[in-house]
Amino acid sequence: MNLLIDIGNSRIKWIFSNNLEDGCISASEYRTSNIRAVLEDKFSNIGVIENIYVSNVAGCEIELNVFQWFVDTLGIEPQFARSTRSISGLVNRYVNPNLLGVDRMLAMLGAKKSEFPFVVADCGTAVTIDCVTQHGEFIGGIIVPGVMAMKSVLEAQTNQLNNVEVDDVVTPFQKETASAIHSGCVLAIAKTIENSVAEFRSLSHSNVDCFVTGGDGAYIKDYLNIDVKFQDDLVLRGLKNYFQAVQ
Repeated sequence: MNLLIDIGNSRIKWIFSNNLEDGCISASEYRTSNIRAVLEDKFSNIGVIENIYVSNVAGCEIELNVFQWFVDTLGIEPQFARSTRSISGLVNRYVNPNLLGVDRMLAMLGAKKSEFPFVVADCGTAVTIDCVTQHGEFIGGIIVPGVMAMKSVLEAQTNQLNNVEVDDVVTPFQKETASAIHSGCVLAIAKTIENSVAEFRSLSHSNVDCFVTGGDGAYIKDYLNIDVKFQDDLVLRGLKNYFQAVQ
């Protein structure tokens, strides 16, 4: 049994490879300062594991801590995915392919079952929107701040918003500032995703699938005026596909 781990900017998600079809994903918030404590709490008694596969976008310090903890505690060296020019039929057209965020590459690899050109919108701390042709060529994408990142910038520069209750209803007709900010951020992200899909559809002259994933994906998808396929485990699926290809 293999353990698949996706380390984002603020959350760590994991699943055992034999549970992928059941969608039994676990998740936990973490900080750089407490990553070892999180690993101890979640993985010290997980039983027999053959391999540990990791996607990490949180930097070298986190990678070193994760690697050493698993070696010291379970006696297993975790293997980390790396962005590359080509993997399992996905061609990465980034100018420097190694600089593409590995989570973006893996999410596209996880969605590559599509018969059409497709867009992957990964909604987390940042929102990445990436376009892949029906032949598996990643032609580029965009990055915008996620909901919380947008809100934090605006709230930091707006007086008297600390601890103000926000109306959960997203509408362009809010009547107080905190809820207006929240609605504006959500709708801005939704419209950006819609515009990317529309432009890619025009470029491709065909139908375009849109996959939505990430911590805020289940929330953002409800405000999209296009058909989408929500899959919370795209990065983890891509991680499994990646290591099947490189073994």
